[in-house]
Amino acid sequence: MLRLAIFSSLVLILAACEEYSHRADPIIQSGDPVTMSCPVKDPRNVNIWINAMPGMNDNPTLIAEFTVTAPTPGYSFDLELSTVQESMPPTYIYDLVAAPPAEPVIQVETEVEVRIEKSRLDYKELLGLEIMCGGTSLIRLDEVVTAH
Repeated sequence: MLRLAIFSSLVLILAACEEYSHRADPIIQSGDPVTMSCPVKDPRNVNIWINAMPGMNDNPTLIAEFTVTAPTPGYSFDLELSTVQESMPPTYIYDLVAAPPAEPVIQVETEVEVRIEKSRLDYKELLGLEIMCGGTSLIRLDEVVTAH
């Protein structure tokens, strides 16, 4: 009876180890942008403005700075203009494009400070702005400050 209990215990332990060895590797190895779902969460310390200062490069630049929590270190970010809503105020909607690291990294949630500059804007004043991520609103501002 004791032998049967020990044997059964060993079989269960080995079966559990075998099942674990076939689990997916938690390391992200793809460098393709994530578009279907938003990999980031908890946006904070949001600071978005337009730099329209005159000078040699009379070129209005949208500057977006914020902090998010990413699933791993090494993510890179960009903004792509999606649409303009003709509401009051008119709102420019951008999609946050998040690209995971190209090299394998450990999967640990990481606080990431994001700074994105979009130059050659066709507007010098911007009233409303919304940043979408994975089809969900991540950041929404009813007024964007312009520095002249």
